Amino acid sequence: MKRILSLCLIVLLLTVTASADVLWEPYDNDYYWGNSEKVTSVAEKYEVPVGSTVNVYTAPEGGELIKTLEGGTVVYVGFSLEENGELWATGYPLYDYDTEGWFRLGRLQKQYSHQDFVNDYADHISAQEAYLTASDISGTVYTWTYPGSGVSDGTIPPEALDTDYNDGQLSYGLVYTDPEGGQWGYIGYHMGHVGWMYLDDPTNPEPALRLYPEITNTVTDTAPEEAPHPSPAYGKVLGLVGLVVIITAVGIVILKKKK
Repeated sequence: MKRILSLCLIVLLLTVTASADVLWEPYDNDYYWGNSEKVTSVAEKYEVPVGSTVNVYTAPEGGELIKTLEGGTVVYVGFSLEENGELWATGYPLYDYDTEGWFRLGRLQKQYSHQDFVNDYADHISAQEAYLTASDISGTVYTWTYPGSGVSDGTIPPEALDTDYNDGQLSYGLVYTDPEGGQWGYIGYHMGHVGWMYLDDPTNPEPALRLYPEITNTVTDTAPEEAPHPSPAYGKVLGLVGLVVIITAVGIVILKKKK
């Protein structure tokens, strides 16, 4: 019974996390709002593979180029849809909301996430209601994308613990026991902070554990991308130049006839 309750809590936490992510919707994206009934929620982080590029367009199939993303760029993918047999997605590079647009999802590699970790290591995760207090911790707490990732996704300084917020308690609801017997706690929320902390030594900036999960290759499109379409502004300039050339030519002809 306890195992069932633990799994139910894990599922609930995943659902809440996913729901929080999909609250984002493109603001100034006409194609999205015109096709919102066809999109599928993704709410995951992807990365442009090193040595590759990804073009961001205003819309799939004929959209104008917004920007070309270089290898290593992390992209938040909010929604996807299939257009003429090809999978497109809308999102933005992290912290670069001005580059929000559409791109071919098959050119991106999905990053291993907290949700993936919980799914893969559910047998080693238990649901608990526990907490640490400021007196238990002397220093800055490091949080991680998942136990053993080696990637810190933030820090919680002492002043964020020694306050009246949550009665000075740093609560966590999931506990993972790693292969070396170490304990990790998942912070669902604490003053804007979310992530895993190493319970055995929460102020350690480099826990020894490293996990190498098997990551599914999501890159299916490695061919060079097509040449981008000219932007509307560029097209207007070309049109004006052409109009000036035509008017000038007509004027020259009229002057010649008068002579």
